[in-house]
Amino acid sequence: MSDCDGTSSLSSILSSSSSLIPTIPCGTCAIADLINGETLSAPNGLDIEGMLYFPPSASGILEVAHIIVQGVLKIDPPTPLDDAQGRTNGQVKILLNGPDSDVYMTPHNHNAAACSMSGGSCNVGKRPIVVAGGRLDIQGVRDIATDGGGSESCPAWVPLRSVVSSSSETLLSIGSTAASCWDSTNGGDLLLTNAAYRGGWSDQKVLSVVSSNTNGLSGLVTVDGDTLGDPPTEENEPTMPAEIASLSRPVVFESVRDGPSDGSFTDLHGGHLIIFHTPNLAQRLEGVEIRNFGQQGKLGRYPIHFHKCGRVGGSVVKNNVIRDSLQRCIVVHRSNRVLVENNVAYNTFGHCFITEDGVETDNIFKENLGAKTKKQRLGIGTSDNRPATFWVTNTRNYFVGNVAAGSQSSGFWFQGAGSMPLYQFERNIAHNNNKFGIALYPNGYIPEKKAYFDDCKMYNNNDGGIKMKRTRNIRIRNNFFADNTVSIEYFSNPKYDSVADSTFYAVAPRHAATSCVNGARGIEFSLDRSHRQIQVTNSTFHGFGNVPKGCAGPGVALKLTDIEGKADDEYGMPLLSEVTFDSPGNSFGIKSRDFVGRTIFLEDEDGGMNPTTSGGPGFYVHNEVHNMAFLDGLCSATSGIGSKELQYCQNVCMRRVYIDTGCCSSTSKSATLEIDAKLVLTSRTDETKTFTYDKRTIVKTNTRGFVKQNNQRFDIALPADEYNFTLVDPKTNERVSSEAIIKFDRAPSCVGYITKDSFQQLL
Repeated sequence: MSDCDGTSSLSSILSSSSSLIPTIPCGTCAIADLINGETLSAPNGLDIEGMLYFPPSASGILEVAHIIVQGVLKIDPPTPLDDAQGRTNGQVKILLNGPDSDVYMTPHNHNAAACSMSGGSCNVGKRPIVVAGGRLDIQGVRDIATDGGGSESCPAWVPLRSVVSSSSETLLSIGSTAASCWDSTNGGDLLLTNAAYRGGWSDQKVLSVVSSNTNGLSGLVTVDGDTLGDPPTEENEPTMPAEIASLSRPVVFESVRDGPSDGSFTDLHGGHLIIFHTPNLAQRLEGVEIRNFGQQGKLGRYPIHFHKCGRVGGSVVKNNVIRDSLQRCIVVHRSNRVLVENNVAYNTFGHCFITEDGVETDNIFKENLGAKTKKQRLGIGTSDNRPATFWVTNTRNYFVGNVAAGSQSSGFWFQGAGSMPLYQFERNIAHNNNKFGIALYPNGYIPEKKAYFDDCKMYNNNDGGIKMKRTRNIRIRNNFFADNTVSIEYFSNPKYDSVADSTFYAVAPRHAATSCVNGARGIEFSLDRSHRQIQVTNSTFHGFGNVPKGCAGPGVALKLTDIEGKADDEYGMPLLSEVTFDSPGNSFGIKSRDFVGRTIFLEDEDGGMNPTTSGGPGFYVHNEVHNMAFLDGLCSATSGIGSKELQYCQNVCMRRVYIDTGCCSSTSKSATLEIDAKLVLTSRTDETKTFTYDKRTIVKTNTRGFVKQNNQRFDIALPADEYNFTLVDPKTNERVSSEAIIKFDRAPSCVGYITKDSFQQLL
């Protein structure tokens, strides 16, 4: 109030204004004199050039067509009322009830550039709260006192600790801090996320609070009904508990709805809040419940929107609830250094927490929760019909401790991030999303330097945990995966990515003995070149071989599949080091029909993947005749998934060799390549072991339609031995005199593998 030359009541300004739109003039502080739930109306809108102040004693509704803030809108935490119901939710409400027509703002002289450098007015849409050159100073929820005499902010959500149900009531243990905070919002709503089973992206529950008890550390809140089922909690599933969030606040911004419809979705326009061309001013928006905001199909009309503000360091968007948004949630657009922390968004359309244009930097998204993120019905020229709860278009920002708890598409989507560095991506959780927890797809993410995804959790995602295509330098460290259809899908990457110190569960740990695995995969990979292939170290795979009674079959920890037909013809297999499997027989599988005629084998360095009881090191080998030709008696069929497609060759040391004849290749798609030779290979130590190899023609077509055909070499995997080989004419079987060039793939970790000295060509 020190900025004010004088004070006045809001009611007197509204009643005495001679202008069409009432104005709080510069230097004047208007006190929102709302008491006992009364209503003040500004049917033509309100222009704040001075200050509008809602004191703690305020209680009531301001009905207003729109608000333009060129001064200060200040709201202090309402003092809890002691009425018969003990309710304080919505104690202060701003209800936007303007018509279905756009508002044009003419800036104050001190703010003339808010619309354009040349001045003039600008269209700010219908039913806006627009901050143009002004400032928000809003704290809707008061901090709570701590035992040490200090204070702390109220959490917007917490992990669910435990559930105690009876025939008459259900008690949720949420911790004393949350119970103390949410006690002041008795009668409000709580959101319980779905974390009980795979999928179910829209299966959250909204519960009504009956009472709360802050005694002790557990902090109990009583909710109505007894239909919670058996949600995971910190008590029964400590790694993947459901979240419980408060959906109610003492301060509410709400809007009427109108506008277009799409099928069963009607009235898709509400209000919107935009901070508009206002650089170098710190905004504070805390503890507000925002309902029915956003205008679907209209670009720039969102519940909370920093629009082309440049540097706004010190700005805080915290502990808000965005509920029933009609388009997006919190949008940072060409604005930098905003803190977006501890917010909850539920039942929203389109991307939710986003950086919009991909040029926004140094923003912090911390400990936000989004659930039930729905496909946008009316487009704005972007990908909101494939919504991500967190849409990451610029990685020069910080993403810490966020939760994507149910999107119709993906939880986190890196779209258009290109080669930018990743400032921080740590302790994020994605669960129960319809597609992937994290999508690095379809355009990928290729940072020049290592990008670390640390201490994250992906579980219960319908399609998978992380989808990685066209990526490089991604380092996944200390991540947790459980009950995803596939935990990591990996293909068509220009350089290798790695997984370290991570844990993979086929199903949720508490259901390992009863839940069906039904083909779940840990890491599903395609054939990439050796320098592009995924690397896995010091990680564990659990439960992929479990087949409880009544279930169809097991899963597989590592599975080779030709994903999207992108398998490379020059390829290596994943590098595995200190990787453990509790079901060795289900450690590796292959979709055999994708790789007919290919040379497929995978080294098991320490025997941890050995499906036999003896447990020695060896190799998995694709069970085709050209791969098994020199392995007679050295291998055995596997008992797990892919038992017909794979053999395990214990205590065998294999290496890949390429024998290149120099012919033939072509850049014509219509050309038929000549097959210049067959290869006859014979063991020098046992001449009864011999095999004739045919060439395989490789055809590649790039995105520009350029075609290259090549059948210059034989691609063979062989155990340690000494070999003679000859090239013969494919028609006459007569020996060909041309000399071949021998090359090798990288050396295996076993000893005694073949080298150039192992071969002699008979000319």
